[in-house]
Formats: sequence, C-alpha cells, structure tokens
Amino acid sequence: MSLRSTALLAVIAAMFAVPALAADLAAPVLEPATPLPAYAQYNWSGPYVGVQAGYGWGKSTGGSPILGSRKLDPNGPFGGLHAGYNYQFPGGFVLGAEGDANLAGLRGDGGVLSSGGAALPGTYGNSRMDWNASIRARAGYGIDRFLPYITGGVAFGGYKFDPVYGAAGRQPFSDTLTGWTIGGGLEYGFTDNITGRIEYRYTDYGNMSTGIKNVAPLENSRTDLKTNDVHVGVSYKF
Repeated sequence: MSLRSTALLAVIAAMFAVPALAADLAAPVLEPATPLPAYAQYNWSGPYVGVQAGYGWGKSTGGSPILGSRKLDPNGPFGGLHAGYNYQFPGGFVLGAEGDANLAGLRGDGGVLSSGGAALPGTYGNSRMDWNASIRARAGYGIDRFLPYITGGVAFGGYKFDPVYGAAGRQPFSDTLTGWTIGGGLEYGFTDNITGRIEYRYTDYGNMSTGIKNVAPLENSRTDLKTNDVHVGVSYKF
C-alpha cells in the first residue's frame, strides 16, 4: 500500500473516532437533587384561651374644696382568665381581639392630706380594687414562634375608696369604673398549641364621684384611678 493510501485511511479513521471520543468525554448526567423540606412558619391563627397572673401598682387621688386632696394608692396581685382570636396574614402580620377578667387584690391606705400638704388630724382611709376586665384589639408580627405585639381597648374595674374625715366619719364610695388601657408584650409558641406571654399595660379607669355625704359644697368631688401592671400568662391555641 502506498504512503498516500495509508495517510488517507488514517484521516478517515480519525473522522469516525473523534465523535466517539467526544461522547465518552461528555459531562455525566446528574440526578436531580432531593429538595429540602419547606420551612414551616409558626401559625398564630385561631382561637385560644388561657390564664394569667401579675402585679399592679396604682395612683388614686381625689380632692374637695374644703378637706383638700386624698391619696390612697392601691397596689397588689391579680389573676384571671383570657380568651381571644388571632388571624395571621400572609407575610406574618397578626391581628386579633381579646378579652380578659381578673380577681384583684390591689390595696392602698394612708393619711388624707390637706390642700397645703399637711395631714389632717383624724383622717385616714383605704382603697381597693377587687376585680378588673378589658376588651382589646391586638396587633403584632409573627417571627416564627415569637410574636411581639401591642394591645389596647376598653377597661373596667370594681373600685372602692373608703376615707375617714374626722368628725364627718367614714365616707365609703364604690363604683364600676370604665376607662381605657394600652400596652404591649411578647408571646412565644412552645408547641403548636401551647403559648406563653409576658405583657405590660397602663390603664386609666377614669374617675367616680366621691363628694362627702351631707356636705353640699363637696358633692362634686371626684376620685380617679390609674394603674400599671405586668403579668405573665399561658394560653392553649385550638
């Protein structure tokens, strides 16, 4: 065989060998990766019920044109029940409504002060809040199991103011006060159904008429009540 024929056969063989070699060198086909499970955001939507307990400290002052100001600030523990409903929007925003009712042991006692700041002889008294309740809106943002929130609404309280004015004697007054409350807190989802919270609230219960009986010029005097409280609670979410 001539040299020219040999070279031609080599070229033809190379033309067929190159595609086969390229096929052998092609990148291997990878199996599709198993997708990771989707991240499960905690679900805050749904109704819930729970219990709470805490401590409140208040300011209660009143005054009259003749006997001056009275200050009997009640302080003490409270505890009760709450119930509500949350709805979580796409993106994490949570809006809800809640009501609570508590038995309270807030008590205060002290002297009755004159308008000049000096204690009047024979004057003293006590004050107490036996119960309180509220109906509120809640708004927060769910960060998985954490829910920071603000809350506010209408507040109610059973309050008794019982001063003694020397010769005028004991002058007890009691009423159901209606006012407003506002605050905020942080709730955490321990399980799909159990959550815990810590909350602070400021409440202004308004005032009640405490004019001294049988003394006409004092009939329009009033006593107010404002409280701060911190409480912890546990809820069961359905």
